Amino acid sequence: MVRAIKTKLIITIVLLACGVLGAAISHSGATGSPSGTLLPVDLCFVRDNGVWVRKANTLKEELWYSGDSIMRASISPKGDAVVLAGRFIDGRNNRIALLDDKNMKPRILDGIPDGSCGNPIWSLDGNHIIFTIYTTKIINSKIEAKTDTAIISRNGTGFKIVGKVGTIPLCWTNEIDSIYVTDLQKICKLALNRNESICVEPVSKTFNYLGADSAALSPNGKFMLLRADICPLGGTSPFNDETILLLLDLTTKKAERLSPPKTGMNEPCWLPDGKSFLYHAYSEKKGHRIEQMELKTRRKTVIVDDGLCPSLSR
Repeated sequence: MVRAIKTKLIITIVLLACGVLGAAISHSGATGSPSGTLLPVDLCFVRDNGVWVRKANTLKEELWYSGDSIMRASISPKGDAVVLAGRFIDGRNNRIALLDDKNMKPRILDGIPDGSCGNPIWSLDGNHIIFTIYTTKIINSKIEAKTDTAIISRNGTGFKIVGKVGTIPLCWTNEIDSIYVTDLQKICKLALNRNESICVEPVSKTFNYLGADSAALSPNGKFMLLRADICPLGGTSPFNDETILLLLDLTTKKAERLSPPKTGMNEPCWLPDGKSFLYHAYSEKKGHRIEQMELKTRRKTVIVDDGLCPSLSR
């Protein structure tokens, strides 16, 4: 069962890194209408015509980049830049690039070796970025592929592979020298400057946790939102699998389901007060949108119609 799930998650991550899943998250292309909900921080999101930013305490949406090659976008902690993963050069491999302001040409971080990159995540101080890199090479006439977690500075220097082969980044901790990664089963806190890691595995009385591929750490560092695969207790994987959003208590390791049945909830990001979060929601009836959920009441509010990949400044 574990092998089947790990294979499924690896395939998902590779497809995202290579841009194959672009069609799966495409939508109507119509300009979404903002809700009346003001946010205390800057919001960045993606539509299929580019990358948009809504500044704090306003409903005005600014187009920062126009193009359909973007697979991922994330705004910096100070709101002064957006990091992108997209097909900027050969139309095939995803690269990491920065937008230093709206209407600027993406600045590709050339310090990264050849390979498809995805899931860029800012450090708390905005000086570094962690991301997934997928590389292939030919050994004895056979193609061998691997997925790694990598780090690079904002100016494009200091590229380095961190953690064990096969791990992918989930999020930064509330420190500037450690991150959370996953081997698609366990979640590990990894120190960047020393050989140290602490691993946890979510538990539940109602389902089996099978692995996660993205996460967001709460402002107080005690909870984590996870996009994860699960199956019912006693269920047979992969036939009863479901991808949902979980709330993980890092102290007790207990995981709680947040996603209603048949409703996709992806790409979570916390509001600064830790009482609510944004996420990319999808259903066949309503399509793609960005919603806000209050953690205590589970009350949901639409923030952006026809949007996905939300990220927030701090």
